[in-house]
Amino acid sequence: MSWIERIETGIIIRTGDGQEYEPLYMNTLKRQGFNVAEYNFPNVAGTLVKRTERTGIRYALEIIFQGENHLDISDAFEKSSRDSRFWVVSHPMHGRLNMQPVSLKYDNTGLNTTKISGEMIETITEDSPKVSVDPREQTVKDVATVGETMAEAFATQTTELSAGETVLLDGNMETLNTDMANVEKTNDEANEYFNLFNQVNAAVIDYTAEPLIAMQAVKDFIMYPSLLQISVAARFTALITQFASLAGGIAELVTPNDKKIYENNAANVIVAMVNSTMNPLNDDDFENAVGVLSVADQLSDTFAAYMVNIDSLQTDNGGDPDSYIPDFESVSGLANLVEFAIANLFQIALNASQERRVYIEKDSNAVLLAHRYYGLKVDDSTIDEFIRNNNIGLSEILQIRKGREIVYYV
Repeated sequence: MSWIERIETGIIIRTGDGQEYEPLYMNTLKRQGFNVAEYNFPNVAGTLVKRTERTGIRYALEIIFQGENHLDISDAFEKSSRDSRFWVVSHPMHGRLNMQPVSLKYDNTGLNTTKISGEMIETITEDSPKVSVDPREQTVKDVATVGETMAEAFATQTTELSAGETVLLDGNMETLNTDMANVEKTNDEANEYFNLFNQVNAAVIDYTAEPLIAMQAVKDFIMYPSLLQISVAARFTALITQFASLAGGIAELVTPNDKKIYENNAANVIVAMVNSTMNPLNDDDFENAVGVLSVADQLSDTFAAYMVNIDSLQTDNGGDPDSYIPDFESVSGLANLVEFAIANLFQIALNASQERRVYIEKDSNAVLLAHRYYGLKVDDSTIDEFIRNNNIGLSEILQIRKGREIVYYV
């Protein structure tokens, strides 16, 4: 079938409640899965691991209902979308897919049309095999294993650190500590982080005598931000800042030990990001699918940047004394850890609340809108949730103007 014939067939969306809709559509992009490519070369130690993409397939959605009944149809579609069961989307370009919407934005400000845009994730059906392993238990175990593997690899594969290399490792710890200075901590957390910083400094100075102990101290210090009593999003912001600080100096890395220091330190930051996802502060951390996917995207992008960076540091072969090739077990273990974490985040996103965005058609207020989209409770919790989700300040407490974009979750 030619692309012209495909386009002419149109799009059919069967929502979870069994209703079918045939809107106009705009052809949109999809994001392909998360894969790791490994290359082994004769007589060369290690494995070349190429950068990867994110797990799962995500599709942008852009459809239009038009005509004199477009408001009625879009209202019916919005009600159908609240059903938590998956959609079956027959798409002219992408085929027949089982999808879950992550976010939908309704725009009926145009004449005679309602435009709906958002994002969908391909999902397996409930009849598919169930995963028996507990994701959190498996991830906690893998975090510990990967951390130990990286510490041992560094301690055994590096030669004795020169004075300059010791300064680099110690300077990295100082940089990471500075990046965390303004991150919210309790008094106990601040004291513990300070103690870990002092311990890692002492261990680095004594690296030659106890290299493995020094790298375990590095691991513990870099890992600690993942345990802070702040949101996962806040931890990710701090850890991504730390990763960027380390990456900013890769152009100045010359010796194999220099490069091994970056390989280890930056990888530990990514392990800390994974560990953060296993320690949410509360239910609000992964309350909605958009927030969960944002965390998955940041983790995927950071790991991809790491792979590009160590690839740029790698030499042509491992035969020369000054050559550098990343440690296979460390990098492949990290790749598997990240892949599993992202797959778990996608599963969480599929079960989390979905985002809806609308432009209100007339002046209203928080109480009426909370009642409309959530229903009211005796403790006013739905009103508080509505106000929080929409960043409503004093100027909008009494009146929310017509045309204001409203966010709610179903």
